[in-house]
Amino acid sequence: MTSTNGLNGDTLDYEISVPINPGNSGGPLLDSKGNVIGIVKARENGSEGVNFALKSSYLLNAIQNIPTDSVTKKPVLNTKNALTGLSTVQQIKKLKNYVFMVKVY
Repeated sequence: MTSTNGLNGDTLDYEISVPINPGNSGGPLLDSKGNVIGIVKARENGSEGVNFALKSSYLLNAIQNIPTDSVTKKPVLNTKNALTGLSTVQQIKKLKNYVFMVKVY
């Protein structure tokens, strides 16, 4: 992570310095323990390596504040992290089971 704020000081985002390719939007940004701390969302046009991820704390807050009359069931979020304590290589190996390519023709 490069900065705790995004473009123009936006506090909803992290500025990250990891390569982002087309199609990476929506992917998780993980900390060293495998916790999702953000969701990759954009890269700055005209700049190499300036990318952004939406902070997961804002997503969690939004989910928790969904009005009860707008959903049939309250969302249940898993708080257990099966990646904690694993090496980065082991984390990636586990995560590969949840990576999918969607092709649109």
